Amino acid sequence: EVVVAVILDIIGTPDLDVTWSEDWGYPDLASWNDRYDPNLFPNRAYPIEFTFQNIGTAVIEIASVEFDGDGFNFGEAEDAFAMPPVERVEFVAFLDVEEAGQYAATMNINWNDPDEQAYAIDLEGDVAGPPAISIDPGQVEDDLFTGETSEWNITIENQGDNLLTWETEIEITA
Repeated sequence: EVVVAVILDIIGTPDLDVTWSEDWGYPDLASWNDRYDPNLFPNRAYPIEFTFQNIGTAVIEIASVEFDGDGFNFGEAEDAFAMPPVERVEFVAFLDVEEAGQYAATMNINWNDPDEQAYAIDLEGDVAGPPAISIDPGQVEDDLFTGETSEWNITIENQGDNLLTWETEIEITA
């Protein structure tokens, strides 16, 4: 009989899980139009919140978060950070563009997992110009005596790119 002493040194591994609302496309992609129902306009930053969680047994080292397409950024978030096991970090990515158009990118999270590549999330947002109301004539005015009526045709037109909703009010002055 031979007795052999064995020493095991178990090294934990980090494991990253990233989630966001199912209403916004999780787990397939992050859709800004699903988040913002669907009107997105240029020159405004639209955030989507992501939750990064370390579901592994070792510290995750996030080296960088990069976007491989135009229009998406992470504002003033830290470029690199560490997450101990079980920790969650809220991360906000923005769609922020100056022109209407369809935008798509991949958010690549570069981290220290020994057997996986960058964690990749597809992003999309369709940005259109705002609605633009045109009213003709811009104002109606008539002097009437008791019992008289007046009829006016008013044309309301949307000359913009997005859905225009409007209401009317009538003001009668004596």
